Amino acid sequence: MNKYLTKHELEQVTQLLESAYSFVKNGPAPQLEESLLQYATKLKNTMANSAVAYRENLNCPTCDFENNHIIATLTVEDDDSYGTSQIIVNGKYSISARVKYGFRSQGNIHILFSCESGHFFIKSYDGHKGIVFIDENSLMDELVEYLNGFNKNNEDAKWSFDYEILGQIESFFKEQVRKQRLL
Repeated sequence: MNKYLTKHELEQVTQLLESAYSFVKNGPAPQLEESLLQYATKLKNTMANSAVAYRENLNCPTCDFENNHIIATLTVEDDDSYGTSQIIVNGKYSISARVKYGFRSQGNIHILFSCESGHFFIKSYDGHKGIVFIDENSLMDELVEYLNGFNKNNEDAKWSFDYEILGQIESFFKEQVRKQRLL
């Protein structure tokens, strides 16, 4: 059993307590009214003042499922001219690919996830001119679409990294290189 509530669950509990307070307000049990009011106020203050009052879960953006697995990390080495030179997967597999890239990177990390319903998604962090952009990487968005295209029926959900996924990531970047040569 989880000892934490999500932010949404805490908000629901607070609303429920406020409704209960409204129900007993000015009723025959003033001690219950006072006790509910104190508890609801304490809970609201805890939520407002404490980062540990609740836990946020990372849910799948496709199906909102909360059971997700980290599959891989990707970092992009760039040529300092808004193009990639190579993509490093899990810190050890190098994919050479020169494609357009929206950042002159001051560091980046892209975390590939799979939910237990079989959808892939990426959380992206890109440093650019002193600003860290979160989930604003169109190249990674295209990679997710590509990976999900292989698993349209979500029958073969991947919960860990394997060479098939590495091959799909490499195929995606090779296809990007080919497309850009045609332009």
